[in-house]
Amino acid sequence: LSPDNLQVYFQNKAIPEAARRQLGKILDQKRQIAANDQELRRIENEQNEAIRDQERIRQNITSLNSVSGQQEQVQTYSRQLAAQETNIAALRDRLSEARKQKVAFEAALNALIEQLSF
Repeated sequence: LSPDNLQVYFQNKAIPEAARRQLGKILDQKRQIAANDQELRRIENEQNEAIRDQERIRQNITSLNSVSGQQEQVQTYSRQLAAQETNIAALRDRLSEARKQKVAFEAALNALIEQLSF
């Protein structure tokens, strides 16, 4: 169920209070998973953008290497490329952590669902 569907059940006054509390915990966990999914997409987009930027820089370096007198600009692009590499490595680390967090959130959700009783 989506968080919106769970919200409907959570607000249902016919459901016993204990069950509503359990549903509330499940709803909170589903919201955490949704926020984590959004963060994963944001990091992936940022990483893809950095990779595209690197491709552009590499093309510029290749173009400038064939033109005499452009070594200073090539060096500038090389420094940018190195900075991008550092950024991409950091994004990969953040992506890995966010994926681990998602697994933990989903495991916690599954545990809450298994404990659900009405």
